[in-house]
Amino acid sequence: MRVDHRQIVVTTGATGAGTASSGEPWSGFVVEVRNGGTILDSGGSADYTITRKDDGGTILALTNVAASPWQYQPRPATHTVTGGTTNYAAAVGPVLSPQGVPVDGYVQVVIAQGGTSVSGTLDFYIS
Repeated sequence: MRVDHRQIVVTTGATGAGTASSGEPWSGFVVEVRNGGTILDSGGSADYTITRKDDGGTILALTNVAASPWQYQPRPATHTVTGGTTNYAAAVGPVLSPQGVPVDGYVQVVIAQGGTSVSGTLDFYIS
């Protein structure tokens, strides 16, 4: 499986909030998101919301992140063919998509309660 590395640089303002988007559309599956130790969450309780810009679909939503570095491998839960409840495997938990979160367009990062007037890079891995 081929994996591409992409980055989004986010700058926060005096309130610790910032928004940035990918410079070009991405196509594939987001299999990992990393913050390699940037000071974006130096405010002590940063919220990260990463979405598909075109339809608002959530890629990753984190609340009150207190420290970097961090990495997550987002996976959407699968559903029944009727679109109802999430499928469960042997009562262990939800069945997750092995591919990651699908993306075919621009990706947007919104940070709230982050560090004051700082800039940092989030790394994305797309298959």
